[in-house]
Amino acid sequence: MKTAIMKTKLCKLQNEIITKALHVLKQGGLVVYPTDTVYGITGDTTPQGLKAVYQAKGRQQTKPTPILLSESHIATLLVETPPIFWELARKYWPGPLTIVSKKLPNTPPIFRKWEKIGVRLPAHPIPRILAASLEGYIIGTSANISGLPTPSNPEEIEQQIRQNWKGPLLIIDCGPAEKTPSTVVEIIDNKKLRVLRQGAIKV
Repeated sequence: MKTAIMKTKLCKLQNEIITKALHVLKQGGLVVYPTDTVYGITGDTTPQGLKAVYQAKGRQQTKPTPILLSESHIATLLVETPPIFWELARKYWPGPLTIVSKKLPNTPPIFRKWEKIGVRLPAHPIPRILAASLEGYIIGTSANISGLPTPSNPEEIEQQIRQNWKGPLLIIDCGPAEKTPSTVVEIIDNKKLRVLRQGAIKV
């Protein structure tokens, strides 16, 4: 199936881009979008949408993916947010820090197999407005085949994703992206931190 690539002038958000993205997601397709770090990829916020992302990436379905938020308070609907969570959020959000915390018992079905969820508020308008147009969040995993370097431009992303995914695909082209992913930290016992990945924010 043909890939649709929509370019944004000077990375300014346009209503038609979000409208097209939502249409592709409703079709069961995937959307590749720019962030303040690497390009991300999402399906709709259902177990089927998540399964499509795993298929495109060739990723094991037992591995959780990060979630990008429209606003910081959406985190309270998904994960436990002890004081240390908000200390980190106030200092580094919006920005390249993913915070992993225990999921809440009543989280949506998309998260039912996970014990913890990594959430991030990106410093980029497109993923945040796309998330706001859905349930307040989108899948935030990188747009690449698992185990391979994340491409920095849409053409290389298309080449990778099309190896595994033949369904509807929209790529929101905002030019070359940063190659450094977010730093990932996990909250332990509501008070300690463990660094899971060194990224854009130095430990």
